[in-house]
Amino acid sequence: MSARLCVNACVPPSNHGKAPHSMRFHPFAGKKRGLSQEKLLSPKELGALVGLSTAQIRALMNDGRLEFVEITPKTRLLTMTCWERFQKRATKLRGVERERDGSVSSVN
Repeated sequence: MSARLCVNACVPPSNHGKAPHSMRFHPFAGKKRGLSQEKLLSPKELGALVGLSTAQIRALMNDGRLEFVEITPKTRLLTMTCWERFQKRATKLRGVERERDGSVSSVN
């Protein structure tokens, strides 16, 4: 019988190792409190889903560019939400697309 972990958010790279009490994990939390459960993935599993090697995923985690959930100092797991956040931060938009999104102000 395996316990399912409930994760309500990823720990940002700057806060690894010092998660606040509100970010604690409980094997049976979630259903009664209405928290959404998200599957925790190993670096190998995430790499297989997104087309990267395990070493590339670990390098992104070690660089602090890819958020992860630290279960123990040796066990670091990921979620698809963390991967999607990484993709948004890492994606560069071309000039025309940036102007359309309003993220670049034009100078007259």
